[in-house]
Amino acid sequence: MAQALTEYITGGPWEVYSYLFQEKQRIIVSFNVNRALQDQHDDLPHCARLLVYAPIEFVDAEGLPDGDILQPLAELEDKIMEILAKHNIACQFVGRLTYNGVREFIFQVDPASLPHFHEITDEIIHRSPLEMARKEELGWRFFDENIRPSLPMWQQIQNRHRLEMLETAGVDLEIPHQLEHFFSGTAVQLLTIANQLQQDGFQLVSHQNSQLTLALHNTYLDLDSLTDLTTTLHNYAAALGASYEGWQVNEQMSN
Repeated sequence: MAQALTEYITGGPWEVYSYLFQEKQRIIVSFNVNRALQDQHDDLPHCARLLVYAPIEFVDAEGLPDGDILQPLAELEDKIMEILAKHNIACQFVGRLTYNGVREFIFQVDPASLPHFHEITDEIIHRSPLEMARKEELGWRFFDENIRPSLPMWQQIQNRHRLEMLETAGVDLEIPHQLEHFFSGTAVQLLTIANQLQQDGFQLVSHQNSQLTLALHNTYLDLDSLTDLTTTLHNYAAALGASYEGWQVNEQMSN
C-alpha cells in the first residue's frame, strides 16, 4: 500500500529541461509529464513548495548544487516521499526546480490533507540538516507558469532524446553534420518556406506533394543552439499554416 501511494505521489512519467537566466545561471526543471499535458487541473488545488538551500561551498559557477551535496539532496527527496506516503497524504509531487543553490520540491495538495501536510513538512524542515523553507499558494499557477514547458522547452526535450539516440548509435556529436529538416503543408505554403529558407542557407532536397525536405550543412549538434533553430522553424511554419515535422542527420553528407 505504501509503495503504491509513493508511486502515486511521485507520478510519472517525468521529463527534464534546462535554460540559462542572468546569462550564466542555469535552471533545471523536472516535471510530471501527465500534469504538464493537462489543459486544466481539476484536483489538488493547493500548491506547496519545499525549498532546500545548499551550502555555498557546494554550489557551482552556474548556481547548481554539486559534489558531496547531491547524494543528501537525493536521499532527502526519497525520505519526503516515503513519509508523505506513510501518512496517506493526498498530494502529488509535480515538479522539481534546481537553481541558484536551491532545490525546490513542488507539490499539489488536497485541502483535506493540508493540515496534516503542514505538520509533517514542519517536522521535516525542523529535522533537516540542510536549511529548508516552505512556500504556498492556491491553485496551479506556479506549476503552469514555472514548470510546464514552453514550446522551446518541448523542442529541447525532443532534441535531447534524438541526440541521445544518435550518440548511442555511434554518431560523433562533436563534429558538424548536415541536417535534413522536414515540413508538411500545402504546395503554396511549402513553396514559401523553401524560397525563404534557401535564402537563409538551406538547400532543397525534395518537394513532393505535401512534403518538403531542406538541408542545412555544417550544423553543430549543440542542444541549446539546435533548440533555437528547431523552435524558429516550427514557429515560421506555423505562422504560414504549415507544420515543421522534425529533423534527422544525413550521415552520408555529414563532415
